[in-house]
Amino acid sequence: MQTAAVGSTRVNGVREACLLAAVLVAASGALPAHAFQPPQPPTEVDSQQSSDPAGSEQVADAAEEQPAETDAEQPADAEGAEQPAGTFEAPAGLILSYIKSEGSSDFERVMTRIGAALAGSEDEERRELLSGWRLYRAREPGPEGEVLYVWLIDPAVAGADYAVPELLGAALPDESQALFDAFSAAFGSGQALMNLEPVEIVPASPE
Repeated sequence: MQTAAVGSTRVNGVREACLLAAVLVAASGALPAHAFQPPQPPTEVDSQQSSDPAGSEQVADAAEEQPAETDAEQPADAEGAEQPAGTFEAPAGLILSYIKSEGSSDFERVMTRIGAALAGSEDEERRELLSGWRLYRAREPGPEGEVLYVWLIDPAVAGADYAVPELLGAALPDESQALFDAFSAAFGSGQALMNLEPVEIVPASPE
């Protein structure tokens, strides 16, 4: 695999694992678990509904008829909340991106731009995202000639969202739409995220 650096931190002993995981997924023919979606714009209020007093009264009446929920009936937002698309639940993570051959330069341009923006950010949490983030490009062609990129994130920052739309919106708000359009157009089969648990293969030293 060739390396296209996002972060500057060197990661040792993981390139073989990245390649093996990428080959297994590509050979299985399994579709990616999901592709990151762009942030949805705020829902616009229908001007006719907002100016219709009858409609407002109906909504108010319906609200009065609904029994108030007690605190015990409220769902627990900590355990039941759905994790953002780019958040890892394990100490390390892997993302496989299948990119059209003609879109690889745009994909790398966007990723490099994100890396530079995060590295130069005044926000320590954003800079921390780069501490264990490396991006690899497979030399072997993927399905239908696509280029396979492997994101290795070790360690993964707990609770951080690595989804590109979120990173663009936070770090490069003025360029986010143009960069996301290029990023999205570059995709072929899609993208898959994996949570990685460490496996100790070296025996512990006797005390």
